[in-house]
Amino acid sequence: MKTIDAILNKITMYRLTLYYLIFLIGMATILSFFGILTYNPLDILISALLSIIVCYGANSVLAKLFKAVTNVESVFITALILALIIPVKYPVNIPFMIGASIFAMAAKYFLTIEKRHLFNPAAVSVAAIALLSPEHAATWWIGTPTMLPFVLVGGLLLIRKIRRESMVINFLIAYLIIVAAGTIYMTGSFIAIFNTWQLTILHSALFFFTFVMLTEPLTSPAVAKLRNYYAYIVAFLYATPVLSFLPVALTPEMALSLGNVFSYIINPNYRLSLTLKQKK
Repeated sequence: MKTIDAILNKITMYRLTLYYLIFLIGMATILSFFGILTYNPLDILISALLSIIVCYGANSVLAKLFKAVTNVESVFITALILALIIPVKYPVNIPFMIGASIFAMAAKYFLTIEKRHLFNPAAVSVAAIALLSPEHAATWWIGTPTMLPFVLVGGLLLIRKIRRESMVINFLIAYLIIVAAGTIYMTGSFIAIFNTWQLTILHSALFFFTFVMLTEPLTSPAVAKLRNYYAYIVAFLYATPVLSFLPVALTPEMALSLGNVFSYIINPNYRLSLTLKQKK
């Protein structure tokens, strides 16, 4: 573990996240090329490239308007997240991808309070477009059994780097318990719990959502104890599609966006201003 930590300490969080997402895009493309995944490999690359170009262009314009210094790696990270959750179908998904990319960059500048991000840009952009145009919805296509090993390998390194292991564990445990309780309530069968767990673990983007979206430092609480409360709330919101007795079933991006609001409410939000009184 010390060797892994020594390697991780030599790379920034943004750079590691970017490499992780590039790795996932690359593996999905290779697996699709060999027919292991059912997607068109060229569609994956086109979607990723389109999102990168639009995000970079929109961010450049907004940065000049706001006279802001931006992190280009953060822009690329958002672009690749969008490429991994928006349907892979070229050219049908072009308007969706362009709209989501522009909205995501705008969220970094407009949906802020005292220069603090309120929402995960990728999540809120997709959620907003789905509300305005229900026929455009994220599929989170990265959530397949074939991609799961690659998601886990990179994701575990990422949460180790940002020290969010406790938060991730609490989220996953809470989610599995909530899903189990809901399954028993609906079916009365304990065996059905394992079927539900298998479906949500292998055939959804649960781990990608947890590693990449939930743990984002800018929109999750800074205090460890508060991060656990945040994890529990988002776990419940994320589980609503499985809890069919509830009147609403939130998509992952909607669950995270609502969780981001909760994070802002509970997270201490103050700025320290230091003044030099004496110089020796």
